[in-house]
Amino acid sequence: MNFLRKPSANERIIAECSLIKVGRTLVVGEVSLYSEGVSDLVAHAVGTYSIPPYTSERSENIKNN
Repeated sequence: MNFLRKPSANERIIAECSLIKVGRTLVVGEVSLYSEGVSDLVAHAVGTYSIPPYTSERSENIKNN
């Protein structure tokens, strides 16, 4: 996460998220954070999520719940 500037103390923080890539095993996304009413970024984050492999045991757990 990159903190770019101090947010406005009297405004809400607005987050805009987008998924950059969605694959079979990985998802990459980014989030841009702004002070409400201000177009300059407050912070920017990028993250990667590993999707667990689909197994027959996991399939049974999904069916039973």
